[in-house]
Amino acid sequence: MLYALHLDTVRTEYFSWRSSISPEKAQIDLVIDRVGGQTCICEIKYSQGEYSITSGEETKIRNRIASYNTEMKPKNGIVGVLITTFGLANKQATDSIQHIVTLNKLFE
Repeated sequence: MLYALHLDTVRTEYFSWRSSISPEKAQIDLVIDRVGGQTCICEIKYSQGEYSITSGEETKIRNRIASYNTEMKPKNGIVGVLITTFGLANKQATDSIQHIVTLNKLFE
């Protein structure tokens, strides 16, 4: 994953996050905060095949990112990342996800 997201060249901090004030109690699986760079908001999904993002799931992801942005006030841009076993079905377009990391990329 270091190479897939180009994290090998910049000091980073990794953590999970849970909202303390959002009415929906948003939770983010993995936040990768690059010092002096972008913040990656990672959604991690297991699937036996390519993963499909439903419109409901897209809304949840968007709300989680908005909650993080409101509460944490990151100084850098936010990038949505989907980490999943086999990729995204039919190369679905999604406004919330800019990068996709598959299982084989995690172990390179």
